Order: sequence, then structure tokens, then C-alpha cells
Amino acid sequence: MTTPEAQYRTFRFISAISWLLVTSTLAAHAAAGDIVLYASKATRKGTWSLITDSSAAGGSGVRNTDAGGKTVAPALANPANYFELQFPANGMVPYRLWIRGKATGNSINNDSVWVQFSDSVSSAGMPLNRIGTTQGVTVSLQSCTNGVIHNWGWTDNGWCGLGSRMFFQSTGTHTIRVQVREDGFMIDQIVLSPVTYLSTAPGKLSDGSQQPWWSRIILAIKPATSRR
Repeated sequence: MTTPEAQYRTFRFISAISWLLVTSTLAAHAAAGDIVLYASKATRKGTWSLITDSSAAGGSGVRNTDAGGKTVAPALANPANYFELQFPANGMVPYRLWIRGKATGNSINNDSVWVQFSDSVSSAGMPLNRIGTTQGVTVSLQSCTNGVIHNWGWTDNGWCGLGSRMFFQSTGTHTIRVQVREDGFMIDQIVLSPVTYLSTAPGKLSDGSQQPWWSRIILAIKPATSRR
């Protein structure tokens, strides 16, 4: 018969091994340079609002209410409705941009945004898709003609294939701005990946689970008193 003391030692051993596996896995993703941003932490302007949604990553996200507005095109140099996040990234390293979103009513009329950056450049180093200009990257949940969207799903800036990769002029802190293209769109996560998700999405394109497995691990080990 196993004694309580032996059971406790076994529990401690398993906990220690589990912690090592988790931390080594997270370290591997950090080393790969994957950037994971939560839209709920963004600075919001205009019609973007914070939402609580049990099916969203971390239980929350942001939404631009569906008002039946017309598609905004091109991107606006000085939009009234947008949200922004800051993140660290390396200069002249190709990143794949992924957004996890949900269209109101699963409608293709509510499923796209414009994305701009503070210092994005082309692969040749020329300014491209920058905040304060009318250039922008279109990200649409419907990723190809006749594509079906349903609930939360991951998408990039491509159409019927992967989109162009993102480059930044220099290493340091950068700003991403997401502005309205079609109203009625919800977003919970944004990923910029130079390796892990350079050619494959972090999760399902539709009917996705709450978040990628590595995100669930982060939430699981996050102390209750930590700052969000």
C-alpha cells in the first residue's frame, strides 16, 4: 500500500517534470521569435470595444459593431476607428501575420480589417503599409473565393494562398494598427511568426478552439496575481 508520504513525493516529482517540459517548450517558442498579441490588451479608438466571450482566447477580445457600413477602401491615413498594440521584433526578418477572428453572423460582409505597422518595409527595405498612410494589408477571414467561415478562425493576409511576409526596418519595439475595413468583425489574437507558423496557421481556419496549445499552457501556469 502506498503511503501518503510516497504519494506526495510522486506528485512533487511529476509536477517538477511537467514544469520542466512546459518551460522548455515555451523557451523554444521564445527562441523561435513567435509574437503572440491579445487584442483585449490593445489601445482602442472609436467603435472598437472590449468584449467578453468564453470562446475567445483568454475569454475576451475586441469587436467593431456591425452597423451595415460600406467597405472602407483604401486604408485610412487618419482613421477614427482602430486599435493598436506594441511588440518587439527583429529587423529585416520575415514574419507571417496571422489574425484570429470571428465575423458577426458568420457573414463575409463582416470579416476583414486593414493592418498597418509603424515601420514595416518590403523585402528590399522600402517603406510599406505604414501607419499614417493609405497603404495597408488586407486580412480577411474568408481566405478564398466561395470559402466558408464559421465562428473563430485563423487567417493571414493572403487570398487563395499565403500572403506576403512582414518585414520591419530595424530591431526594437514596433506598433501594429488594425483599422476597420468591414464592420462587424471580432478579433482575439494576433500572431507574428518567423519560423513556427511561417507556412501553417496556429489553429483551425474555422470553428477553432479557444487558442493554440502553447497559449493554453501560458494561461495555465500564469500566477493569479500577475498583471495582465
